[in-house]
Amino acid sequence: MPYSKNPQDYPSEFAQLYLQALSREFAVDFGDFGEATNYCHRLHAYRRAMELHKIPGWTDLRAITLRVKGTKIHFTNNKAIMSNIRKALGTPEPSDAELEDYLRQMETGESKDEDESKATNT
Repeated sequence: MPYSKNPQDYPSEFAQLYLQALSREFAVDFGDFGEATNYCHRLHAYRRAMELHKIPGWTDLRAITLRVKGTKIHFTNNKAIMSNIRKALGTPEPSDAELEDYLRQMETGESKDEDESKATNT
């Protein structure tokens, strides 16, 4: 069964789980591996729907990692980890415009290198 592209079609608990995951790590036990995997897929589909419609706060959801371990889904916020990696590399946090440009490139299948080579070849 295909998942909805409308975030309104998902239970309000999905938003609550993601909001909670932004402030702390936790796990939810579903009692069954198949059930945990199913919910994990649905939670990913919800996040994609939020991204598609650019619902306020959607960029924060990208920092959350969902992992199924046994019968549990583990929610982890990777924002601090990514911040430390950027500091170590000396790379600044991407701006909203850079993020939008990156997402546009992902949707169209273009890369920035291709855009630059087109500009120099013409």
